[in-house]
Amino acid sequence: MTELDSANSRRSVESVGSCKLNWVKEDSVPEDEFEDNVFERYQSFLTILNSDEDLKKKCKTVEQVRLHLKDDEEARIFMGANGFVEALLLFLESAMLARNPMAEETGAMALFNLAVNNNRNKEIMLASGVISLLEDMISNSDSDGSATALYLNLSCLEEAKSVIGSSQAVPFLVQILQG
Repeated sequence: MTELDSANSRRSVESVGSCKLNWVKEDSVPEDEFEDNVFERYQSFLTILNSDEDLKKKCKTVEQVRLHLKDDEEARIFMGANGFVEALLLFLESAMLARNPMAEETGAMALFNLAVNNNRNKEIMLASGVISLLEDMISNSDSDGSATALYLNLSCLEEAKSVIGSSQAVPFLVQILQG
């Protein structure tokens, strides 16, 4: 293996998409096993989100999920297809019940990242009741920025426009713009 090949191999192992994976040593894991490790890690996130763990631990997990989703299309596809929409919506609902603005923002932004450039995930969110949850969020919290971002992201989906347009979102968004 040449020095250039070795350097390229090291870089590809150190980062996959947006995920900096410091826990993987260079050249130590074949690519298919490496992907399995990433997916196992995602599954461990989902296990925590679906458990009876406290809100603080779940919040840390949701923040990790949010960061993984930020620039990684494959993570959005995998997580959307494997129950993360529902788990994140339940997390957001529990954060709202706990009146925890930081957890609400983290949950809404994880959902935002999950929906970026992924209409299937937006459709799942709509079918799972994200609009009513956002309506509760904007009427009972100070998480305006993250709610606004999620509304606008969802509005990129044609079938979401009428749902959003007939919700409390329009007066809320007008108020934000008049701000």
